[in-house]
Amino acid sequence: MAFEWITIGSHPNIWKLDRPYRKAVSGLLYHKEECVLGLRGQKVAQSGKWELVPSGHLEGEPYVDILRELKEETGIEYEELKSIYPIGFVLDHREQIYEYAYALELKKKKEISLQKNLEYEEFRWVKMEELSLWEEDLLKLSTEIYRVFSANRLR
Repeated sequence: MAFEWITIGSHPNIWKLDRPYRKAVSGLLYHKEECVLGLRGQKVAQSGKWELVPSGHLEGEPYVDILRELKEETGIEYEELKSIYPIGFVLDHREQIYEYAYALELKKKKEISLQKNLEYEEFRWVKMEELSLWEEDLLKLSTEIYRVFSANRLR
């Protein structure tokens, strides 16, 4: 099993688990039925792959870090969000990462400009219903996060 989802709140010390995994945050930035994908740049791991935006290393508290990554990668401020909520917590056994996943809903759709961090080469708004067409080029973790997001959204 490559991914293992843990219910939020089921393990109060989730970040203190004794495993040699990196800690990270990921988000699904969306407006209505579209979400943002970023094409990973030449100077980062998994270059040339698309992923949900934002994402990054955990430096402190997950909620604070996802907002920091959002600002750093897209230039979007907290005030531009309609809502932010946790999708869940996933252990990516293949990549050895603890990943806290969030859904970030924008108040209104906007063009996202490249930031100077060189993490991404391009951003693209994509209809969520068409994400399956991107499966070959999309990071597996992004596919998994979207799967859980959409399953919870339909409830």
